[in-house]
Amino acid sequence: MPFKKSSKQRGAMVESLESRRLMDGAPTFDSASMPTTWGDNPKLIRQNIALELYPTITGQGQAIAILDTGIDYTRPSLGGGFGPGHKVVGGWDFVDNDADPLDTFGHGTNVAGVIAAGGFDYNGFHYQGIAPGADLVALRVDAADDPVPAERIQAALQWVLDHRNEFRIAAVNISFGEGAYNTGQTSIYSPQLADLKKAGVMVCASSGNSGVSDPFGIEYPAADSSVFSVAAVDSFDRITGYSARGNNLDFLAPGDSIPTISPGPNDYELVSGTSFASPMAAGLVALLRQINSDFTIGDLTSLMKTSSVTNYDGDSEFGPFTKMKFPRMDIANALSLAYAWKRGPLASTGEIGKSTSSSMAYDANGVLHIVYYDPKKQTMAYSVRLNNNTMSSPQSVDATGVVAGEYLSLAIDKQGRPGIAYFDGTHGDLRYAHFNGGGWDLQTIDASGATGLFPSLAYTSNDHALISYYHRSRTALRLAEFDGVGWSRMYLDSAQDVGRWTSIAISQTGEIAIAYEHTTAGALKVARNAGKGWTVAAVDRISRGAQFISLAFNTKNQPAVSYYAATAANLKYAEYDRKGWHPITLSSKGVQGMYTQLNFDAAGGPNIFYYSGRGNAMIRVKRAGNTWSADVLRRGGGQFITLAQDTDGSLTYSWFRQSDGKLLLGDLPTTV
Repeated sequence: MPFKKSSKQRGAMVESLESRRLMDGAPTFDSASMPTTWGDNPKLIRQNIALELYPTITGQGQAIAILDTGIDYTRPSLGGGFGPGHKVVGGWDFVDNDADPLDTFGHGTNVAGVIAAGGFDYNGFHYQGIAPGADLVALRVDAADDPVPAERIQAALQWVLDHRNEFRIAAVNISFGEGAYNTGQTSIYSPQLADLKKAGVMVCASSGNSGVSDPFGIEYPAADSSVFSVAAVDSFDRITGYSARGNNLDFLAPGDSIPTISPGPNDYELVSGTSFASPMAAGLVALLRQINSDFTIGDLTSLMKTSSVTNYDGDSEFGPFTKMKFPRMDIANALSLAYAWKRGPLASTGEIGKSTSSSMAYDANGVLHIVYYDPKKQTMAYSVRLNNNTMSSPQSVDATGVVAGEYLSLAIDKQGRPGIAYFDGTHGDLRYAHFNGGGWDLQTIDASGATGLFPSLAYTSNDHALISYYHRSRTALRLAEFDGVGWSRMYLDSAQDVGRWTSIAISQTGEIAIAYEHTTAGALKVARNAGKGWTVAAVDRISRGAQFISLAFNTKNQPAVSYYAATAANLKYAEYDRKGWHPITLSSKGVQGMYTQLNFDAAGGPNIFYYSGRGNAMIRVKRAGNTWSADVLRRGGGQFITLAQDTDGSLTYSWFRQSDGKLLLGDLPTTV
């Protein structure tokens, strides 16, 4: 198998399926006579709109290192020289082992033009590099379309690590690779890739030109877990037939018929291949880092995906396709979101704001998405906390003038975008907001009488939104589902007064469960669907009902519930096994168990966060083996708790401080 951890490695091949077509010596761009019409590819990713909105964001102050065949730095559009004071500020030739990385083949120059070429026009259409103000670092690792020894790549990556501060390197582009992998792979240079990610240098790599493989997969190093992998779309937003893709593909960008610089005195070329999609992503990194140099790799990855346009592989693609969804670059959206995600006035204070209703969730890249109800403005505010723990300024979600969000629930879809189910207090409706990359799409989901209280939102593995909620007019539990085309609604339980305090969860195997209160009967109930229809079971009988319900699946894919038993004001917990439900009382001294939040640690132990009215404190109880223990996390408050778990198992919670009426964040390390 190639690229095993050994001293003898198969080389990586520069992609050989990239067609080039000379552009007949297209003229260089004169800013005084800028054409009004941009090319189709820049318009697809709204590069023209980004330049109109943010004319000073050009990648200035950032550098991109290019591991390739070198760069023809003599080209005027690439600065006309080499070294300090030029666009190509430095580099090294790892083929000839000297300080002159001049390109004699062309591939690296093509890539450099995609990243940072000055503007030029051709037949009335305008083009320029993604980050024309960025510096370039040329690292020549290949002389032509030849095998590249892994040791040479390792040396070049180590060079970047050693010189990243000197040249202010924000990103590395690698437009070559080998193989087809659907899981993370390793090589002798994997440690350098990991170190670059840790150091905040984003490595972008082309997914490969082998098309859809069986099984689906992408080339290495794009398949390395420390690398941001990029495939190509054409100007019609179709994923190109040659683009390698699979579950581990991160991003799409234009890569078909891309005008760019060619070696030689005045020539431009039209090139195609995933080699030219990857540098578009690297150029975008330079733009984003100019806006906020504090963005981590996780922040950048989250931002680029959240601001993207969703591309479904199979709606108009030619040839084999995967039926997967992938995020496609939108530069205007990305820059707008980067400004929205800059440090806000609360920054790293841990304060959310004055609120009594909130919901939050981590995305796959460590960005915490938070929505809360602003009682003063009677609407919802949304913000994010980045990987460096700084909070963005709050943004309005629903500006239609309704009282929005007294009851709300946030979840992250499979594309990394937030969705919010919430109650419209003006009309008594259930509403749904979903971030589309550039703003919020708002929909009324149910308006049949007073409906939408106690909503709980989750996304299935195929990205269908599910919302459980209380239909007050019918005193029933209702479920709304979006199937990718439209919404459907159904009653799950209408036996007397049912459906308050809903909590929905989906297991790793796809089972759906909803916990809720049966008010008339004074009971906690759970509805479940493992693919064969819904079943409803009573979990616990409580004369005054169960409130503050939180449901989760454990590591064995069995449901469990924490809740407040209103009769005795106790904290209770119930879990399911093949013998049925087993409720127990965990705390019963005074008012215990309001605002419960349940999650499971990596060892399968339950963690329950709740408010103690007796102690006016926030408490966590957890179980290790068969032993329960409790610890006080906050005093002087603790109501209105919400909980979010990061991919590393660490937890973030919100809690209410009574002294000033503010909702704050707290963090706990990985719980095992």
